[in-house]
Amino acid sequence: MVAFLSKEDLDFFKNEGYFIIRNVYKSEEMTKIKQVFKKLWLEKFLNDEIIVDAKLPMESLFPTMHEVQNQNDTMKKFMIDNRNFEIAKELLGEEPLVIGTTCFFKGPQTKALPFHQDNIDNGCIPSNNVALWISLEETNKDNGSLCFIPKSHKFGLFSINLSSAHPYGVLTTAINEDNPNLPEDMQIVHIETQPGDVVVFDGNTIHGSNGNNTLNKFRRSFAIHFTTSDVEKVFSNFNNLYDRKGNIVKKKVNKDHGLIRDLLLPAGEVNKGEKIY
Repeated sequence: MVAFLSKEDLDFFKNEGYFIIRNVYKSEEMTKIKQVFKKLWLEKFLNDEIIVDAKLPMESLFPTMHEVQNQNDTMKKFMIDNRNFEIAKELLGEEPLVIGTTCFFKGPQTKALPFHQDNIDNGCIPSNNVALWISLEETNKDNGSLCFIPKSHKFGLFSINLSSAHPYGVLTTAINEDNPNLPEDMQIVHIETQPGDVVVFDGNTIHGSNGNNTLNKFRRSFAIHFTTSDVEKVFSNFNNLYDRKGNIVKKKVNKDHGLIRDLLLPAGEVNKGEKIY
């Protein structure tokens, strides 16, 4: 099988913490997945599982959906598509396992997603994990594209240290511009994608998304998180990982995950920020 990433691509990923693989999926494949998104959303709506929050109407009307592979066969097949596993294997250097999935709607007039690092939630030991963010439609800064802080994956996990006045809201992960461990430039990179592009990034890369400032455009995407098959412990879905055949694999729980949580602000401080759906 032809590799999805060249040596130069892998070098970029290892140095910057992210990379965009263009045209992995065909546009008609993405249209099919968007139809499944609509079906899953309608089921939740009809079952009264969606409660609209007047403060954040669009975010709450079209919330993110997690672990849809457990609810829908089409999404499970999409999750374990060989292309996803081969990309993850090239990035990790070992046979991968799926930690979990997320469906994003990112509806019009929704807020920016705060900066964060995925491994704060994944809790992998060792911390070797990556995300594949599959773009279901065109994305840009106007409709809520992803944004990254390059090279931030090289410096471990950070604590919160920015105020809610920051343009990306109350951060779930710290970016302290006075921290000598961070690159001096600390430039935020805003990416653009087309349907079928796959954005890959390290579990420690600081990332978020812009607000969707459009009046009628969604920015749908499907994210899959992978770790290595020889991972020792995992916090997120440790008892419900998937191999490339769709079989469930169990691992030990990362019981020290509470130590990671100590990096976060006290609950009272977090609650001062607006809820992000």
